[in-house]
Amino acid sequence: MLKNCSGSALSSMIFALGLLLAAVLGSLFVDPILSGHLPFITFFPALVAVAVLCNIRMTIGFMIASAVLGSLLWDPPGEEDVYHRAVGSILFILTTAVIVALTEGLKDAYSQIAAAEERLRTINGELTHRIRNLFQVSSAIVSQSVRTASNPKEVEKTVLGRLSALSAAQTVALTGAGDAPLARLVEVTLAPLRPSPDRLLVSGPCITLPVPAMTMFALVLHELGTNAVKYGAWSDLKGIVEVRWRKAAEMLTIDWIERNGPLVEMPKRLGAGSKLIRNAIPGAAVDYRLEGDGARCRIEFPLSKQAGNGA
Repeated sequence: MLKNCSGSALSSMIFALGLLLAAVLGSLFVDPILSGHLPFITFFPALVAVAVLCNIRMTIGFMIASAVLGSLLWDPPGEEDVYHRAVGSILFILTTAVIVALTEGLKDAYSQIAAAEERLRTINGELTHRIRNLFQVSSAIVSQSVRTASNPKEVEKTVLGRLSALSAAQTVALTGAGDAPLARLVEVTLAPLRPSPDRLLVSGPCITLPVPAMTMFALVLHELGTNAVKYGAWSDLKGIVEVRWRKAAEMLTIDWIERNGPLVEMPKRLGAGSKLIRNAIPGAAVDYRLEGDGARCRIEFPLSKQAGNGA
C-alpha cells in the first residue's frame, strides 16, 4: 500500500483529495457538536493517513490545504476576527509539522529495518550455500588424495595442503564484501610456499573473482605452487615464478610462468594434481605444460559465467 501510493502521483492525489473531502465533511458534522472550538480536529487523522501512505510533498500540500480549509470552516467569536483564524492555522501547522516529522522518521526507520532484514536473508543464504560447497569440495579433496597417494604421510601432506589453500580462499572472501581481489588471493595462497618474496612476481590490473571461481582457483594455485617447490622453479636457488593476468571484456586470462628452474620433463600420464589443475575451475580453458625451465599454465574463463556457478 505504501509503495503503491508513494509511487503514483495520480493515485496519491486522488487518495489525498478523498481524505481532505472526508475531513471537511467530518468537520461540518463534528464542529456544531463541539461548539466550533476544535475546527481542525477531523483533519488530524486524515493528515496522519496521508503522511503514512504518501510522499512528503503530498503530505505538506495536504497540511497547508487542511490549515486553509479548517480556518475557513471555523466560526470564531466575531465574523471579522482574523486574529483567531491566523493563530489557529499557525498552531495547526506547527502541530501537524511535528506529526509529519515523526511519521517520516518512523517510515525511514522501517525502511532501514526492512533493508537490514533483506541483507541478513541474503547473507544467511550465501553462508548456507558456501558451507554446503565447502563440505563438498573438502570431501572431494580427501577422496581424491586418498585414492592417489602411495602412503599415509603423503595423504596427510596432500590433504592438509589443499585444505590450507581452501581455507586461505575463504579467509580472503570473508574479509571482503563477497568477491575477492585476485592479487590478494595469489599472495595469501602462495606466501607459505615461496622460498622468498622476491621469487614470486605478481602483476595485473585490479580484478575481483567471484567466490566460486576464487575457491577453486586457490586449489589450482596451491597445486602449481606445490609442484614448483617439489621439482619446479622453487626447488633450486634461482628459479622464480611469475603470476600475471589480464582482462578483455568479461574474459579473464591468468598466466603461471616458471623461469630459471631445473630441467623438467612432461610425465607420460597425468597425475591427480595435473587433473585438478585442468578441471578444477568450471568452464575454464586450461593450457598446462612443462617446458625446459619450469611449468607454464594459462587459464582462461568468463567472469560472468563464474559468478553464477557453485564451487
